[in-house]
Amino acid sequence: MGTGSGVYFLQVTDAPQVCKPGQRLTFRNVAAYHAPTGATFDVRDWSGDGGEAYSISVEAGEIRSSRAVY
Repeated sequence: MGTGSGVYFLQVTDAPQVCKPGQRLTFRNVAAYHAPTGATFDVRDWSGDGGEAYSISVEAGEIRSSRAVY
């Protein structure tokens, strides 16, 4: 609804590899989907039309994405 950059959906299926006080986070393979205004997305089927699917990981506190930087 409305204007803007749309919505981001994130799906986590596994626990983080490292998540302890005093240690940098390592969390791999978070599924992501960006649905811009006008796109559709089905959460149950984890599929959409008009958006972009990609993955996000954090390695020792550094965020990495398979999505091209715009």
